[in-house]
Amino acid sequence: MSLISLLLDLYTLGVIEAKKSKVGFFEKEKLKAKSMGVLKPYNVKFMDLGDLLSEIEKQSYHNNQGLVDKYGEVDLDSKASSAGLKYVLPILVGVVVFFYIFNTSSSDTSSSTSTSSNNDASLEESKRVYRQGYSDGQTGYGLPASSRASAYEFHMSRGYNFSSADYNVYVMGYNDGVYGKRKRY
Repeated sequence: MSLISLLLDLYTLGVIEAKKSKVGFFEKEKLKAKSMGVLKPYNVKFMDLGDLLSEIEKQSYHNNQGLVDKYGEVDLDSKASSAGLKYVLPILVGVVVFFYIFNTSSSDTSSSTSTSSNNDASLEESKRVYRQGYSDGQTGYGLPASSRASAYEFHMSRGYNFSSADYNVYVMGYNDGVYGKRKRY
């Protein structure tokens, strides 16, 4: 690197450091990115950056009249930013992931609530089917097996339309009723 470009870069960094003390957080972050863009060709390590920038600020290169006369006003908008979206992009990705996880967990909560209400309805339906089977079985209580209808025959004659799981519950209720067992539900 030539001495001229080094002086220009020191002057530019001095101007950037002087402006950092007068601006807000987001503008300061943009200026840090500009500093990193200026320092990129010099391979400055991150840990050395704080000491270097504070030393440049102490030297007041931005107030050096010789540099001001030679290079004039520095246009920071034309300077490349090294960090670019280094800070903004991870924040945006983090926010999107957070909302995705939040929406997924809230939809799981609502589906588990609806599932539990469906389970409650299914349980109540099974209890109703058991009671129906028990009631139908009591009609054959005390009759000999040859004189009473089976659970299947009774089920078919009444035209019940239960699910296969509820049919088994109906048969259980019917048998409890026929054999005089205590009603369970």
